Amino acid sequence: MIANKQPKDFKQGEASLIEWVKIHYQENIWKAIDDTLRKAGITHEQANKGIRFGIMCAEIPTEHHFKMAQVYDIITRFYESTRIS
Repeated sequence: MIANKQPKDFKQGEASLIEWVKIHYQENIWKAIDDTLRKAGITHEQANKGIRFGIMCAEIPTEHHFKMAQVYDIITRFYESTRIS
């Protein structure tokens, strides 16, 4: 959603999608962000929160995944906290 990449975009032997995002997230957050979001004016804080949330969701064991209501609540709070009036 944020990087606009899918696991199938990576060849065998290359970093996985999660590893790729982690590498670029730490080195240059903007490399891990889709151009459409950058052009829309996403802030560094928004990008940082979005990527951290995505990594957190991808790394936790399946039995501990968030319920959709929890995901909705987190994304809504994130959106509300970054809105410009």
